[in-house]
Amino acid sequence: MTKHNFELQKDTRSVSSLKNHQLVEAMGYLKPDDLYVSEFEYLGVYKMPIVTDDSYVLTLPDYVQAAREAGVGDLDVLVITKATVNDLLRLINFESRPWYRASKAILYKSIKVLEKHLWNTEEGKLWRQTIPGDNINEQIGYLVGYGQSTVSLVKTIGNADYSLLDRIDDPEGDMTLAKALRLIKDNTEQNGKNDNLGSVNVTNLPDGSDEDEQPDEDDDEGDEDLDEPMEDPQEKTGESTEGAAVASKGKSKKNAKAVKVKAKCDVTLTAFTMGLGRYGDFTLDLKTSRPALLYNDALLGYVSISGKDTNDPSEGLHYVIQGVDASWSFHVIATRITNIVKEEEVCGKQA
Repeated sequence: MTKHNFELQKDTRSVSSLKNHQLVEAMGYLKPDDLYVSEFEYLGVYKMPIVTDDSYVLTLPDYVQAAREAGVGDLDVLVITKATVNDLLRLINFESRPWYRASKAILYKSIKVLEKHLWNTEEGKLWRQTIPGDNINEQIGYLVGYGQSTVSLVKTIGNADYSLLDRIDDPEGDMTLAKALRLIKDNTEQNGKNDNLGSVNVTNLPDGSDEDEQPDEDDDEGDEDLDEPMEDPQEKTGESTEGAAVASKGKSKKNAKAVKVKAKCDVTLTAFTMGLGRYGDFTLDLKTSRPALLYNDALLGYVSISGKDTNDPSEGLHYVIQGVDASWSFHVIATRITNIVKEEEVCGKQA
């Protein structure tokens, strides 16, 4: 006995008018290979995809693509009406489950779409209440046919390096979930030892840890020599060469041409946000003494904010927002700031 309220009605649509629904694109699907298209041409049309009233494909996207490549003009379809977003996601997930066994990349995409919907939308929250499981990973695992540990593992790998999932899917490769996780951990440990940010200056260090106030080791080594007499009285009699060496060293330091140090840029990063459409929004939170990055208003992790020593508004600004575990970062780069300001001033005067 059905429990949904949507309706399906048979219709005929031209293949050229059919396009994948955004949820199908976001969750991914297996593209038809040459054999699939060849067998489609041999077997002919015998399936009916489910599409929306405005011709967006919800099920059998691979079948529709094969029909397009085979030169089919029209397809019999089932048009869905009165469907909620929950209905659409359940239909797509129901049809996609076999693909999750074949592709970890598709599994990851589907996990992320389901997670966002179940966690952030009112309709999704209502659906979530009906799904068995004590946490979001266990509930998504129920939907995709995996345990919560596998869901968590796939999310960890995909969030860190999505290309590793493609390597796992490669039938001729030797990458596995376990190897991918080990590779990510090794990279994280290596980044922790050397974060490759030697050219940037951290601007949000705790009070009392300003790098400008730290003594310079090279200068310390020469301070005692500079306090020595510039000339040893015994040098003229030839009785001592030690004083001459000290004098020579001190003199060279005194006469050395001073290196001009470029003043550090005082332009600090005070706000940052990035919207990635259906994948959500990233926002920098500076409301507390500990900077953090939010993902869809939920804490993604604490961060350090760094600016390059060479930052110059007339040349360009470069900031790095890096997670405390050094496994991810955002690079904020702005160039020709002065030109933008001048252009805005001109436009303002003309207005």
